[in-house]
Amino acid sequence: MVVLPAYSRSQEADADEKAIEILRAEGDADPAGTMAHTFEVLLTREGAKGGGLVDTHPNMTERLEAMRTLQARQPRTEPSRQGPPHCLQPRS
Repeated sequence: MVVLPAYSRSQEADADEKAIEILRAEGDADPAGTMAHTFEVLLTREGAKGGGLVDTHPNMTERLEAMRTLQARQPRTEPSRQGPPHCLQPRS
């Protein structure tokens, strides 16, 4: 029996880009930097998992490098709100 991943790596990359759009819409001045930081935390906690033949997620190191590249190409903007984006604020 062949087991196929639920999502392709291309779809995961698209999801990372959508996350950047959401963070930007929520007022994050550096959404690629926020994503890069998230991947750094995951890399520290979980290691460089992913990237294998049947893995749905690209290798975490590859995702981090992709975000750093994107971050270097996109200028920081002034935040449109104070504090963390709404989607990152703790729930009451």
